[in-house]
Amino acid sequence: MQYLHKRSVYPRPTCLLAGVFALGLAVAQPHIHAASIPGIVKIRVEGHAPGDGPRARDAAEADAKRQALLIWIESFVGEVSEEDFAPILDRADGYAQSSRILELDHGPAGTRAVVEVYVREWPLRVDVAALLSTRRPSPVRVVLLIAEQGPVDAAPRFGAGGSSIEALAKSLRARGIVVVDPAGVRERYSKRELLTYLRGGHQSIAKFGRENAVDVVIAGNVIATTRLESQFGRILRARATVDLEVVSSVDAGLYDSTSTEAELSCLAAEEGARMAIEDAMYKARDAMAVAAVLAAARSSSGPPAFELRIENPRDWREVESVASRLRSLELVANVDVLRAQSGTGIIRFGYDGRMSALVEELSQPFPSGRRMEPQRVVGDNLLFRFTPQ
Repeated sequence: MQYLHKRSVYPRPTCLLAGVFALGLAVAQPHIHAASIPGIVKIRVEGHAPGDGPRARDAAEADAKRQALLIWIESFVGEVSEEDFAPILDRADGYAQSSRILELDHGPAGTRAVVEVYVREWPLRVDVAALLSTRRPSPVRVVLLIAEQGPVDAAPRFGAGGSSIEALAKSLRARGIVVVDPAGVRERYSKRELLTYLRGGHQSIAKFGRENAVDVVIAGNVIATTRLESQFGRILRARATVDLEVVSSVDAGLYDSTSTEAELSCLAAEEGARMAIEDAMYKARDAMAVAAVLAAARSSSGPPAFELRIENPRDWREVESVASRLRSLELVANVDVLRAQSGTGIIRFGYDGRMSALVEELSQPFPSGRRMEPQRVVGDNLLFRFTPQ
């Protein structure tokens, strides 16, 4: 059970429930205690109502339930108005498992109640995320960074060919989420690069997300094994484990971590492993969609970023020299080097000035004597190329 004080929460990770079609997100708060009821979060909050007596007490308790839901919502998406989420707040009783009045005061200003509200998280996540989805100006964008290894695989594989990855991508797209083509990801990165991002922690995963211009990264591992279950008929037992995390590309926040398993009997190791993987991923897919939508809602509250792609740099030093020039410009902020190597570079940054002035600055010669020429400038996306000397 999670325990929240009024206005004392901020987004951090927790586990989501699974097994229901949903759109929602996970979050963990300060002062977390062991859960006695899975999926229930306990929020202590004040409620107010005019007058006194039993009706005022009930009204103050109902107000506390609304405030508890509002606290939970704000822990994901930042400060919001009650009007924005009125369809949910007006049905507060439907999300409250129970409530308990701890303090009750009557005074000239009316009735004040301090209430512990036990909120059912999963249906609340579902409805909050569904509401946010309808109000987004553009679909949520997700990239998958998932290593899959079956019983006959010598090493993990990424992208196209992984049955779990394809199944998850299909499920997310069916919910209106844009998923970067896993095959395209595998073409642009070596396996070593993808493993480095995956094993580098949340900051590394978030950087991978920004490099692919998405809101959210779903990252993790899928492992399937088989063992001999019975000598009679050579029956095998296939077991699959799916461990996934939903990470915001903007702030590297962990918005969900979930682990699911599946087992089945089979005659062929490869086929049994595939079926077990698909079953385990099926159990996790709704939780992933839920977390992706709400993580993207938090991410979209930040300022828009420009993306500069650089072709033909000699090495990472030339990409860093471009980043240094950007940092020296008065109207540029938050310069983030996403990729810096021979032949290619990607930099994201904030900018609040005229595009023509920015293009002119980037076109000036560098101390090395090399210069870049603009190839394409469309909105906040820029493509420059270093010219040969």
